[in-house]
Formats: sequence, C-alpha cells, structure tokens
Amino acid sequence: ALGQQVASDFRNASLQIHELLYEGIESQPDDLDVDVAVIGAGPLGMFYAMWLKRFRPETNVVVLDRRLQPVHKIGESTLSTTVRAFNAMGLTLPVMRRLFGNKAGLRWFHTEKDTDKLNGHFDIVDIEETYQVERRVLETALQYLMRTREDMTILNGVQVKVRDSQLTGEVKQLLCEDSDGEQFTIRAKVVCDASGPASVLPRHFNVY
Repeated sequence: ALGQQVASDFRNASLQIHELLYEGIESQPDDLDVDVAVIGAGPLGMFYAMWLKRFRPETNVVVLDRRLQPVHKIGESTLSTTVRAFNAMGLTLPVMRRLFGNKAGLRWFHTEKDTDKLNGHFDIVDIEETYQVERRVLETALQYLMRTREDMTILNGVQVKVRDSQLTGEVKQLLCEDSDGEQFTIRAKVVCDASGPASVLPRHFNVY
C-alpha cells in the first residue's frame, strides 16, 4: 500500500512539474522555414542544437520530438566528458548532485581480448564526480534550460513522416504530424538525426 501511494504521489508530482514547465508552449505551429531541423530532443539533440546556436547565433534551429514530454528510460552512468558537456549546457555540479546519484571517483578499467587481466584505469577528463542519471529528469532539465536560456524552439509531440518527406535537394521538406493528427511542413537546409535507437533517417535510407 505504501508503494502504491508513493507511486501515485510521484505520478502526480511529475504531472504538475510537466504542466509548469510546458505551460503555454505551442506544439503544432504553422509551416516553418529554418536552417536546421533536429529530430530528437534527447541529450545529443539538445547538445548539438545548443552548440550550433552558440557558434552561429544567426542560425535558425528547430528541435522535434515525438513525445509530448520525456519519459522514463533505463538510467545510465556518465563519463567525465559527459559531465563536462552537461556543465556547458547549464547543469551545474550542485544541481546534478541534487538530481542524480553521485558516483564520486568513478573510473573505468578494461581487459584485452585474450586475457582477463585488468589494465590500468583511465579517465578521459579528470573530473572527480560522475553520476547515474535518470533520463526523464535529465531530458526535462535540458529542454527547460534550452528553452529559457538559449531561446530554442523545441516542438514536442511531433512525429516526422519520413516516407512522405522530401529529403534531397538544397532544401529538405519534412512532413510533420502533431499529437492531434494535424500536419504541417518544416523546410530546412540541414536535417540532423538525433533520434537514437529509433534511427529515423538511417532506417529510411536503409543504412541502419
């Protein structure tokens, strides 16, 4: 009974947080003309779009994600370089300590192909702290930071209809459909696939 109550409270809290974070955000726009369209609003999509905006502020970028909000995924351990990337995006160490499990002093060991002997540990960048992240929390935080600090356009609940899109030529045309079934077109000079295992474009081009 206690577990059921905790689960119910957690779902209610998640719903309230979602309503606060996404209040007033339009999920289905009119047709759009942009420089770059990013498919996937996970960490890689957010990081790519952020650096593109920082290095080329004049670039018009839109990020598309098929889910109305981030959902639970299996937790992942971060490498030190990943922590540094999150810091660059605005997730400070104090914030990450409150959101995620701290793995202070995490190091990686490896073996060679023909032996079980452990080789010396290595760490790509010498940051003391790494974390066990919960992807729903992480993606919610990153999307919030990108909307508020980078003024980035992120459209949730939008699915790209790849088979009906035009993906060749100087300007690509993505046929998109929102959660209500309404369709619109996004015209972009560059399309970046950051959809992860879904591999939206590679599957379409049969290079998955």
